[in-house]
Amino acid sequence: MITIDVPTATREDLLRFLPTNDMPARLKQPKTIAAPEEPVEQPQPVSPVPQIDLRRAVWEFIAVAPTLPNGGDRVGEATSAVTPWSYQVRAFHRMYDNWPPRLLIADEVGLGKTIEAGLLLRQAWLAQKAERILILAPKNVCAQWQIELREKFNLNWPIYDGQRLCWYASDAKKGQEVRVVSREDWHKEPIVIASSHLIRRADRQKELLEAAAPWDLVILDEAHHARRRGAGSSSESGPNALLRLMRALRERTQGLVLLTATPMQVHPVEVFDLLSLLGLPPEWTQEAFLRFFDEVLQDSPSHEAFDDLARMFRAIERAYGEVAVTELQRLGLTSPLRAKRVLNALRDRAKTPRRQLETADRKIALRLMRLHTPVSRLISRHTRALLRRYFKEGKISTPIADRRVEDRFIDLSPDGRTNALRGGRGLHLDNLQSGICRSAERHRLRDDYLSAAACQQLLRSQTNTRISPGRDDHTWCGDFAGRPRRES
Repeated sequence: MITIDVPTATREDLLRFLPTNDMPARLKQPKTIAAPEEPVEQPQPVSPVPQIDLRRAVWEFIAVAPTLPNGGDRVGEATSAVTPWSYQVRAFHRMYDNWPPRLLIADEVGLGKTIEAGLLLRQAWLAQKAERILILAPKNVCAQWQIELREKFNLNWPIYDGQRLCWYASDAKKGQEVRVVSREDWHKEPIVIASSHLIRRADRQKELLEAAAPWDLVILDEAHHARRRGAGSSSESGPNALLRLMRALRERTQGLVLLTATPMQVHPVEVFDLLSLLGLPPEWTQEAFLRFFDEVLQDSPSHEAFDDLARMFRAIERAYGEVAVTELQRLGLTSPLRAKRVLNALRDRAKTPRRQLETADRKIALRLMRLHTPVSRLISRHTRALLRRYFKEGKISTPIADRRVEDRFIDLSPDGRTNALRGGRGLHLDNLQSGICRSAERHRLRDDYLSAAACQQLLRSQTNTRISPGRDDHTWCGDFAGRPRRES
């Protein structure tokens, strides 16, 4: 190897043979391939937040709120102008939670039957469960219904007077309060208040039963007017016009609610007629209905009667669901085994299990069967006496006023007596009410609207008949149970 210095190599033009890469080996490093860089996501452009019409959103929520779970069923109450009592809310839920409702509201006069019906009407209308509603009431209370619904529930629904639809006068209906309608068109209005006296007429019934579209809900106020003539007597002559109308109308409505403080006027068959409008188990015929309440109140019915009661009890369970064992425990039968044995005996078609029941168990079984009847299932009944008991037990916070009946006589001039006599029927009713009030005072009864027990006292003071006393205020079994029987 020849070593030449750089100047010599330059002169000899030897630099052109110089290697292109003359780096020492110790400095040479293996080449590494760099990992590809991960792509960086570019941020998406942010869309502008749309402007929310808060007012519109609130009203849209309100529109659907009645149909929502977890409180939607109380929107009607929350948006009404009343604060109902707990028993009124309970009656509302008995109807609304079992849609379509079939219930007879039989609270005493003044305890808010209209409030309970109004709660149902507003909630069902808001939730769109009922879009066609018919309210039938005596002519003299149709205006009262309209006012109550408008002022307490903000429902302005028209009254049909036979020729016109008349709304409650308000700014929203200014100039549109009255609309003339024909017989063929009045029932096309989705919600109507009408006189039961008008609609039950023979020449008007066809409009409701043939021409009108089916209804979602029908309310009948003063339902005791739908009755049979001479009920329970030898002169009984069949249903009156209103009862015939309701028997036909029940097939043309989903829901039916009856209101009356006095479902029984003179005979228990009147209660049967009203309950049959709501729907009874097929085994509960008129004869079976009357026989059941006559037998179930006996202290020791015969084996045959007990078997018949058990058969009716089985029909109740098939129609409304089985009775829980806890029901018997609540009646005092603390042993679960004994309670099951009593229930199984009532449910068994064979007679032997019932024959083997001890006397105490038979009495418990009788009490159970009194509590579970069509009366307890289809009637909501509250009395002032029951509400006073609720107050004492702390279930309601408002005390119930006591009433004291006083007779105050007014001396009339001869002309005054003549004018009063011209009142005819009104004077007769006043005299009848005055007689009842005087009888109530003699018997030291506080309420001017007499309870079943009060009526029994009055009957005993005037006749020699006896009506079996009631056993339970909650189910109201005894208020009409048992037909009058002669005392021995």
